[in-house]
Amino acid sequence: MLRSGLGLALISTQGFASKEVEVTYARAAELCAQADEIPYPILYGIWAVVLVRGDREGVDRIVDRVRRLAETSQDPAVQIATWSSLSSYDYYAGRYRAARDHGQRAIDVVARHDPRDLLRMLLGYNSEAMLYGHFYGALAECALGSPERASELAREALAIAEKLDNAYMLTMALSFTATVLAFTGDRAGALELAGRALSMSVENGLPFWTAAAMTTTGIAQLWSGDTAAALGSLRGGYGLMRAIGCTVVVPMWGSWLAEALLANGEIDEALSIVDDALAFSAASLAGERTPPDVLRVKGAILLRRGDVTEAESLLRRAFTAADAAEARLSAVQAATDLAKLLAATARAAEARALLEAAIERAPEGRRHSDHLAAQKVLATLS
Repeated sequence: MLRSGLGLALISTQGFASKEVEVTYARAAELCAQADEIPYPILYGIWAVVLVRGDREGVDRIVDRVRRLAETSQDPAVQIATWSSLSSYDYYAGRYRAARDHGQRAIDVVARHDPRDLLRMLLGYNSEAMLYGHFYGALAECALGSPERASELAREALAIAEKLDNAYMLTMALSFTATVLAFTGDRAGALELAGRALSMSVENGLPFWTAAAMTTTGIAQLWSGDTAAALGSLRGGYGLMRAIGCTVVVPMWGSWLAEALLANGEIDEALSIVDDALAFSAASLAGERTPPDVLRVKGAILLRRGDVTEAESLLRRAFTAADAAEARLSAVQAATDLAKLLAATARAAEARALLEAAIERAPEGRRHSDHLAAQKVLATLS
């Protein structure tokens, strides 16, 4: 268990996927090889390394152990840690309903206990798991087109973290809540919380959360129209996260960086970044479930370059992928971009039908900025 404790310290200061963390937990697993079961604190460390690197084969080797523990353990700490681990896995694999449902299983356990007691139980291996059910559940709700529920879950988790008197937990909660607020359209709130997370992560030497806070600042700036500032923030966050080995976020974060580069007119670099995101996604947890936003951004890049045919193909793929994943707001975004292309090529009737269907399938997000943008385009399609 001393190896597990060392691994926890390294995770906190170097991130989940540093080489030192990998070596520490691999050695811990070797020491436990003679046992029928690997103690969960060690199993979690191994899981965290392979998950955060987007190592599909590595995750596949141990996911059944994690699922079995989730279904059979009577230990509330293990229940929370395993259900939240499955929630995060499902989210990055593009299974948003499963991510939401598994997150809720963790939330239900948290609700039955004093968070301070849970923190003491989890400190030996996975303290942040106490709130991962809330946060990955919130991110899944964003994807599924329920921004109000997403915001509610994130703010509930942040309220818990603020009562724990634990700098790591609060930094993590501020960063996640900022991301959820950016997704739900509260850009000012996202910038405020990301700023707090950035200050705390730097002060406490937490590079993983520094990268996350920088990136959330960047997407809030980008979606608020401050392209120059966004590009600096996104470059910094993306570069730092890749430097510490967290590559599971490459598809999502790469699409944001590419979007900022496109907005800044740096088309060749934008295309390079988005192609890297697509290649990594195909080899990572999502596999054939290509993230629709990556396809949409590449379509936008190619459209800017004048390749209308390929851009249309990618935007159609983005819409289909979003629809299949029930990623309602991503489907609205893809449909909006595709509708504008169709209208510009004398296919307004098709554009209108497509956009009306996308809007209709995302009724809970009608006040979201993407929804409002879609309605604005729809109004021009007579």
